Amino acid sequence: MLTDKPIAEKPESRPSEEKIVSTSAAEIEADPGRELYDQGLQHYLKGELEKAMETFSRLVTLFPHSALVPKALFRYNDALARQENSGNSRNLHHLIDNYLQVVRKYSRDSDAPWALLQVGRAYESMDFDYEAEGVYQALVHQYPRSRFAAAAWYETARINYSLKRYRKALHAYEQLVKEYPERGFSIEAEFYQAHCLYHLGDFTKALSRYQSALKRTPEYLQADPQTIYLLGSCYLSLKKYQQARDYLLLMRNLFPENDFTNLALAKVGDSLLTQGKFAEGVAFLAMVIKEYPETDGEILARLAMARLGVENPGLAGRPELRPYAEFLDSQQAYALIADNYPDNPLSNVARLRLGRLFYKQRDYAGARQFFDQLILPQVDHDIRSVALAEMRKVIYDELREDYQQKKYAAMVALQKRYGNNFLPRPTGMYPFFWLAEAMRHQGLYAGALKLYGSLQGFKPSQEELLAITWGMASCHLFLGQVKDAAGLLQPLAMDNLENSWWLKMMLLKAEIMIREGENQAALKLSVEIRSRLPARQITERVSLMSMMGEAYSNVGEIDAAIASYREAVSLANAQPQMVDVAHRVTLTSALARILFVRGDYQASLARFRQASLLMNRHENLAELLYWQSLCHARLGQKKELDKIINTLKSRYKNSDWTSLAISNLKDYQWKTGSRNLQ
Repeated sequence: MLTDKPIAEKPESRPSEEKIVSTSAAEIEADPGRELYDQGLQHYLKGELEKAMETFSRLVTLFPHSALVPKALFRYNDALARQENSGNSRNLHHLIDNYLQVVRKYSRDSDAPWALLQVGRAYESMDFDYEAEGVYQALVHQYPRSRFAAAAWYETARINYSLKRYRKALHAYEQLVKEYPERGFSIEAEFYQAHCLYHLGDFTKALSRYQSALKRTPEYLQADPQTIYLLGSCYLSLKKYQQARDYLLLMRNLFPENDFTNLALAKVGDSLLTQGKFAEGVAFLAMVIKEYPETDGEILARLAMARLGVENPGLAGRPELRPYAEFLDSQQAYALIADNYPDNPLSNVARLRLGRLFYKQRDYAGARQFFDQLILPQVDHDIRSVALAEMRKVIYDELREDYQQKKYAAMVALQKRYGNNFLPRPTGMYPFFWLAEAMRHQGLYAGALKLYGSLQGFKPSQEELLAITWGMASCHLFLGQVKDAAGLLQPLAMDNLENSWWLKMMLLKAEIMIREGENQAALKLSVEIRSRLPARQITERVSLMSMMGEAYSNVGEIDAAIASYREAVSLANAQPQMVDVAHRVTLTSALARILFVRGDYQASLARFRQASLLMNRHENLAELLYWQSLCHARLGQKKELDKIINTLKSRYKNSDWTSLAISNLKDYQWKTGSRNLQ
């Protein structure tokens, strides 16, 4: 607030008569600028601000060495402050600069603390509360004996209380009572000390402070609804239900329209639920909803009954509570609050509880929907902190469930959306390991490698270290980094590994050998692997047979390659739950290509068709159709070939496979010398 308020409104407002400390009365009377100063002051007191500012400026210009120059400058800024305030200006930076410039130059003048008080109020006018508090604190430390120091402590306390910085506010109110007991702030400061203690959760001490203050000033209670409300709430927190009820119900009689009244009545109803008086409490809360619609009291009443419904699921079935079933349906009640009062801070409590309900039901997407709304910066810090913790639990459990169900795409999507905010500080190597596995399965090998590498810092166990090593080697292999993959396996003491891990590592080693051109060595190792591989390990058997098929193909043993691929395809199709669709398509396509190379076009065509049936509409289907077109061409089946070409043109017009199919068709027609392929 600025200085245009009536002088009587502030206990520390400056008086109209100036008291010059640094200059004697005789010197003032003899001062050449005295007449101008008196004229300016009269203009100021009459509200003639422009004339006042002009007069004070003339004094400074005409009599720069006058002892009244500091006073004239301070009064000039006072007039400017009133002018800014009356014009409803919110840009007061120039006024603040003017005040501070004079304070720095005349810091020992008796008006310097007054000027600092005005600077603080100017900052408050612009909603710069922290800057205002800093100025008030500078005043009390630089001018502790000033008559304005008490006002500065009061403003400091008030600002901190409004910002919910209750410990700082408590200290400021205590300073007021201790250092300035006669300055007019003591009564309010005593009660606000109790308010701060209540908000800090020290209910016993708060109650003692309330009782002490009321003993000295009992009439204060009749004039301040906040004090009644907080005193009743204090009794409630101490489980002194009768005293709490007496004070909270007093609000209805003394202040029926006050904003605290609906809150007080909602607390009365909630306290009845806490005491186990369900029927009475629910009826009371329903009355609050009816009599105080669209208030915080209504929302608190709904929250209390919804909580009761969660804690006592069968309660709505009682005959006396059936009329209130809609209030006890927690999910419906919370959703109503969130939908009807989206901008009310209390609705965030409803969203938090809805998120927890969905989490309890293992509806992780539903839980995330509500927690997502609570992690925004503008949400109350306490609610936001809880929501962040809850969100981490939800994502952790969702990742674990998706990992168990092999929903790798869903896991990668969670990592992309929430990874930066919720997964950088896990308590162990999980869920990083799950995410690395998911990214590897999704073909995001570089990202998976990075995640696998970060797991070293969590000091993994021997079992976990083997899983990490295998995962990293697999990624290197898929990225064509064969030497890096081999380098990871080289330090391992293979003979000391448990059989399941020996098999995994040897399968990987055999694949590395094939990539390095050591096909015969890979086949020799594969025979040893096959002898130690249990029949129940379908996935490993499929991998082994497909690798053997590739190795046999590389050394020109086509029949052996076909036999190996056939066994791999047969195993995969017999256990589809063990081998995903993409892998089965790859195996079937590999077998079909080997058959094509041998010249068995009819069998090759059948396998390519089998692979196509496993796929949806996708670019890879164009590749399979291309191979089918080659088979039809070799078989001289023009009608079927035209059908395939037309399908490629209509569905995959821009695909390279379509262009290749058309090109190969023309090439084959030219080679055969017949457009009918005969």
